[in-house]
Amino acid sequence: MKTNLIALLGHAALAAALAQTPPPADQPEARTDRNSQIAHAQLLAKARQGRIDVYFAGDSITRRWGATDYPELLANWRENFFGWNAANFGWGADTLQNILWRLTNGELDGVNPKVAVLLAGTNNVGKTVPPEGDAEKVAEQRRFGKAIRDLTGGRDPDVVFEHVGKDTFSTSVFVVKRFGKVVICGATSGYDLDFDVRYLWMRQKSIIGSHFANAYEANRANDLVVARKITTVVDDVFEFGQTPQAHQLMADNKHMGKMVIRVQAPAPAGAAK
Repeated sequence: MKTNLIALLGHAALAAALAQTPPPADQPEARTDRNSQIAHAQLLAKARQGRIDVYFAGDSITRRWGATDYPELLANWRENFFGWNAANFGWGADTLQNILWRLTNGELDGVNPKVAVLLAGTNNVGKTVPPEGDAEKVAEQRRFGKAIRDLTGGRDPDVVFEHVGKDTFSTSVFVVKRFGKVVICGATSGYDLDFDVRYLWMRQKSIIGSHFANAYEANRANDLVVARKITTVVDDVFEFGQTPQAHQLMADNKHMGKMVIRVQAPAPAGAAK
């Protein structure tokens, strides 16, 4: 059975091999903290259970889709993937290197899914230094593409969902398969995109813009929020004077969900001062 590979890549794949930085993004690296080791053992056990047709791999964003500590997301997971033999192999704070290590150390052994979904790279952003010069950039892209093919039996992604923008868009166009699609839905690192267009036209790839929903669907989504059928995840609420603290948490990637800064708004009754 053919496996459709869908990659949601927020990849910071273009890393320089500096001693004070993590290894290049195509090199596996293990997590040494105890929680990650426990999670790896649990995911190994999940892989051995077999009967996995839809395989999700990634970081905390992926993990939350099927996690018991996010009941609203778990309910959506069960509603949309019940009967699909879907399995979630996401783990919080993982970089590309960490995910590669898990996949090459048992979590993909004996698993032959029909569809594989990968969301990776958000935790690499800001931690690596892009290589200098076009030649080094292409070399890093080739290494990253090889790392994907090593995991998929030689196949390139059918679809890449790109949300980082300037820093990674050229790699997304490069790694997606011939006749494949790059769906761009954000540009966190910048809006000016620079890529080698030959890989687009000569391999007949497509770029598709996506912005969540049309006007009707956006209104329906707002209705679900108002009806409290969808609950937004708010990590913490800060007073205006605590803005630097909130920015630091964001820079260190230590927040879970949205952070809110109260500006000239009264504190709710009972809230800590």
